[in-house]
Amino acid sequence: MTESRPKSTELLEKAAKLGGTDIHLCPGAKPHVRINSSLEALEDYILSVEHIEGIIAELLDSRQFEDLKKSRTLSFTFAINNLGRFRCSVYSQRGSFAITIRFMPHEIPAFEAMGLPPEAKSVMTKTRGLVLVVGVRHYATKVN
Repeated sequence: MTESRPKSTELLEKAAKLGGTDIHLCPGAKPHVRINSSLEALEDYILSVEHIEGIIAELLDSRQFEDLKKSRTLSFTFAINNLGRFRCSVYSQRGSFAITIRFMPHEIPAFEAMGLPPEAKSVMTKTRGLVLVVGVRHYATKVN
C-alpha cells in the first residue's frame, strides 16, 4: 500500500480490476467485493472502526460529514478519473458506520453485453412514461 493514495482508492481499483460491482466495508469483517453475484473477500485483513472512519474521512467533505453525524446515514456519488463513477452509502450499523460502494463504469455497456432478453431492447426506445425494470426471474410464460 502506498502512503500517497487514499486506501479507499486502492480498494476501488482492486475491485474494478476483479470485475466487482459492489464493495462492502464493515468493522470487524474483511473488505468484500461482489463479483458475479457472489461476495468474495477483497483483502485478508479485518477492518477496524478506525479504518472505516478513515475511509469515510477520505470520501466526505465537511458538509457531508456534518449531515452524516446528524442523520447517521448518507448516500452520495463520486468519480475517480480513469476508473469510474461510484454510488456510496454510509450507514450506522451496530454502533459504528459501514460503507457500501457500487461501481458505475464511465461507459454504458452495449445492450448485448448486459445479457438482457431481446424484448427489453424495445423498452429502451420509449420516450414517454415511466418504465420500471426489476429483478424478477424470467419464466417461459406467454402473457396475452
